[in-house]
Amino acid sequence: MAIEDVDHAYEKELELHLKSVLKFEPQILFSLHDIILKAKGAYPSLVKKILDREHIPYVIDKAELKQQNYSTIFSAAHPADYDWRFTDESVKNIVEQLKSLISGGDSIALFGVESLYKYCILNNLKAVLFNKSKSLLNDLKKTGYNDGLVEHDLFYSLNKYNNYFKVVIADPPWYQEFYTAFIARSAEMLLPGGYLFLSVLPVYTRPTAANDRDIIKSLLLNLGFTLIKEYNSFFRYETPSFENLSLKEEGINLTEWRTGDLWIFQRNENLIVNIQTPKPENEPDWVEFIIRDKKIKVRKNHQSKNSIFFYEHVSPTSKVLADVSRRSPLRSFIDVWTSDNYAFKVSRTSPLIECLLIFEQSNSLDQVKIFLAKKENVTQEEAKNLLNFLNLLL
Repeated sequence: MAIEDVDHAYEKELELHLKSVLKFEPQILFSLHDIILKAKGAYPSLVKKILDREHIPYVIDKAELKQQNYSTIFSAAHPADYDWRFTDESVKNIVEQLKSLISGGDSIALFGVESLYKYCILNNLKAVLFNKSKSLLNDLKKTGYNDGLVEHDLFYSLNKYNNYFKVVIADPPWYQEFYTAFIARSAEMLLPGGYLFLSVLPVYTRPTAANDRDIIKSLLLNLGFTLIKEYNSFFRYETPSFENLSLKEEGINLTEWRTGDLWIFQRNENLIVNIQTPKPENEPDWVEFIIRDKKIKVRKNHQSKNSIFFYEHVSPTSKVLADVSRRSPLRSFIDVWTSDNYAFKVSRTSPLIECLLIFEQSNSLDQVKIFLAKKENVTQEEAKNLLNFLNLLL
């Protein structure tokens, strides 16, 4: 079946789901936000498109128009990190679940759930956070948290923690390679009888979501896990700034619309992990800078035949990237990407990386100008382009 046919069938199925859900309460005029929460993960712009096309009425709640400002110890979330964070309410709900399972000496592993770490510590739960982001771990260290922070890429085993944890809480990026890696590490690190709390993409997240869910469940059952419980829409996610900006490009103002299902599995005694977890081939390597509360990522080792530095927006229609999904064909063209979702193509990244390093250390464009004036292989035209681009980024 062609991709277009799959997408059409998915959209039709979503349309039928929305009509089915709404027909049970025809006397109620729902807000767009409430309807999207019933859409089982479907992206808001698609839900709105179906509602408008089918002349299904809805209202815009005034609360939807407000910009949500989250109090956080972490630097800005970035789309390249698949960085969606649980709301405080979701964190408190999961901590309550943990209290009934954890006794004095038990340890908890946190995979991709940095927002949960602080609450575990505050509730005297022994937690170890695994994350490959040095900057994110540094955010915690700056506020006095030092124990149980492990910089590690979960595509690779970490034998030190085999058969160590009573509970693993995992929120992988919602793509199959990441689920496989997080599940493999969970199987290795859990004690026999331990529990995996897994955030799972809802059934209408994308056209392949239902099949993806079946693959995830089959993998766990075949490994020797037992499914204990499923909760639909257990997790609610904060809406990061980059997603807010994407939605606004489509005329939509929403916060905390994204949900995740919770599946709880128990690790059986006889479990042998023999899964290959190669990193996705299409995931670029980035150099990261944090400047003025903004996270800027630059693709490593990119250089075109043209030696003069120039830049342009990736999107032909907007400065902000309207679709941050990995399915977007524009993602492969991104060389520079900011946490406020500006995405650019550039001719070469090496001089830009040098300039950003100097600015990150000095917080001074004058220092960057001095550096460029002394650099032998940078022309005046290129120096001007680099400075213009830095002004645009910052």
